Amino acid sequence: MKKITLLLLTLFCALNFNAQNPIIAINDPVDPQSRFGPAQLVEEVLVTGGCSGVSDFTFQVFGAPGNTNTKSYGYFNRRGITNFPFEEGIILSTGNASGGGNTVIPDPQGAAYPSFENGRGGDNDLEDALGAAESYDATSIKFNFIPTGNTISFRFIMASEEYDGATECGFADGFAFLLREVGTTTYTNLAVLQDGTPVSVRNINDAPGCRSNTDFFEGYDLGDTNYGGRTKVLIASSTVVSGRSYEIKLVVADQGDEAWDSAIFIEAGSFNLGVDLGEDKVITAGNAVCDSDSIILDTKAATATHTWFFNGIQIAGAGTGQFLTVTQPGTYSVDVDFGGACFTNEEIVIEFYDPVNIVNTEDLNTCSAGTTIAIFDLTENDDDVLGTEDPVLYDISYHVSQVDADNDSNIIDTPNAYMGQDQEVIYVRLENRLSGCFDTEIFNLGVNNIDFSLLNNYTICINTDGTEVVSPPILDTTLNMVDYTFEWYLDGVLIAGAVNNSHIPVQGGTYNVVVTDLDSGCKTNIDDPNTTTEVNESSRPILTADQVSLSFVQKNAILATAIGAGALINGNAAYEFSLDGSPWVSNTPNDGTYTFENVGAGEHTISARDINGCGQSSVTITVLDYPTNFTPNGDGYNDRWNIVGIENQPDAKIYIFNRYGKLIKQISPIGLGWDGTFNNVLVPSDDYWFKVEYIEPNDNTKKEFMTHFTLKR
Repeated sequence: MKKITLLLLTLFCALNFNAQNPIIAINDPVDPQSRFGPAQLVEEVLVTGGCSGVSDFTFQVFGAPGNTNTKSYGYFNRRGITNFPFEEGIILSTGNASGGGNTVIPDPQGAAYPSFENGRGGDNDLEDALGAAESYDATSIKFNFIPTGNTISFRFIMASEEYDGATECGFADGFAFLLREVGTTTYTNLAVLQDGTPVSVRNINDAPGCRSNTDFFEGYDLGDTNYGGRTKVLIASSTVVSGRSYEIKLVVADQGDEAWDSAIFIEAGSFNLGVDLGEDKVITAGNAVCDSDSIILDTKAATATHTWFFNGIQIAGAGTGQFLTVTQPGTYSVDVDFGGACFTNEEIVIEFYDPVNIVNTEDLNTCSAGTTIAIFDLTENDDDVLGTEDPVLYDISYHVSQVDADNDSNIIDTPNAYMGQDQEVIYVRLENRLSGCFDTEIFNLGVNNIDFSLLNNYTICINTDGTEVVSPPILDTTLNMVDYTFEWYLDGVLIAGAVNNSHIPVQGGTYNVVVTDLDSGCKTNIDDPNTTTEVNESSRPILTADQVSLSFVQKNAILATAIGAGALINGNAAYEFSLDGSPWVSNTPNDGTYTFENVGAGEHTISARDINGCGQSSVTITVLDYPTNFTPNGDGYNDRWNIVGIENQPDAKIYIFNRYGKLIKQISPIGLGWDGTFNNVLVPSDDYWFKVEYIEPNDNTKKEFMTHFTLKR
């Protein structure tokens, strides 16, 4: 009756504590472990497995075991009501351990809480491990152990009041788990990240001024302790040699000053010195074994004698070695005998997920024009792969090798438009999204090659006038009409009546032909590039020519401009030019213009033609200029002088002077010109001057020009 009353009282106290405290309990008098000393905490809370025990304890702590309110170490319990990841364990702090939990205490006047100075000194080993100085308020526990396995590990969290988003940048409160073999002098710090970075508030935080390793930081003001923040769960581990003696030191300290506490929470039972088969593999935890797989249990105790059990019954033929291959669900256990008085055992529960099976796959076949490569829709197999399974629960992926399918790598990213080739093998993977279990299967691709290919593009002439030199294009498959049928499309629309093996287009656009093999029933894809061509429209030019230089410059320039005759579809027109029958020329790039330089005076013919052969146009232009000399000797050549190209300006006035400025002759712009006489008397060879009053063709302005020319007898 007393035991029942005591149990009810204890349960009432625990429930009352839980009802009023949303944070973890630390050194709560209700828990007997709260009055344990350092050695008893290690032996009865922290360490599991093995058979050698632990020994040779030394420690630096504040407070006797019974001082639950003030000691710097102790026992914590989650009480099952917070998000704190550990159910129970031991705590080492730099101040008063109980201040980190039990009752929510807000920061007084903005100062940190908990913040207790326990008056203990620093720790040289910790300073060496962290490369720091000025450590204070150190709490440490050191002991020896002999492992029966070949690895040790334990799970821990660091919490600190230095975590406030700024202070951690200046104060690197930290800790270390220091390991060395007995008889050696050099410690190895196990409290490090994978890259070797020691765990401290400065090395793991999310402070703007010194942000570091945020993936390992859980956050600020989480509410499950009175500390300002904490890390995520971290794991300290090391390989060891079974049977050898090791020393480990667990130590935490303030750095820089004694104010503001930090603490280490170590999960109960996580320091395993013996056989460890790992966590249970169960469906509820999401780590069960896939039905198609097996799992190998390994005690890592190579020198021990093993006895393996399945659901409490010894497994016949399992042998006495450290390995056991598991292929069915159940509870597995092992007795491990190290010889002498050293004996231990371990147990693990193994569950298997329901099997994932691909129901069926179908080979995919298609036709292609002129090649054994074609576009396939691999997802046509989705329904066959799934069968009756819920597609919401599964992922389907397609791969080009078994290795990729097994590793879920190099997924074909466009399975509905995959460019595959004849006889190619495709690997499909069906994976359960919840369990990660999968199955793979293969299917083949087949390509029936209908051997033809249209040209990439053709040109059709529009707005013809008889000057074109090319015939209308013929889109020809070269296939016969006995073994195949044909459907022609223009811009995706079926052309009515176009059922022959060739087609003459009447307009530009994108043309496709779908060819059906009457023997196999295989049909080409309308999107097959070999069955598709572009018909571009081109046309004769509309040509203009303009003198772009001023008159009377002797180095005249004519700009020729050609544009297409009508709107072009997929326009392909481009033009080249000729002056008075000279070789054809064009700009690079071809912009439909060309400037002829150093053109002489008089009438010129400019021609332009479409480079595709779709027609030619010509225009004439007269260049306004003057002869620099003439020879009136009666030979019928160059006997008269007049301004060239001014005939269309009958009102223009032309005056001729000798070198002394005497007017010799006024001539008409539309007349025969000056014959080299004055009052019917031949004038001598000399330079003579002329003045012309005219309209400038470039800008239609009235102008006057005067210069000299030479008369030679």
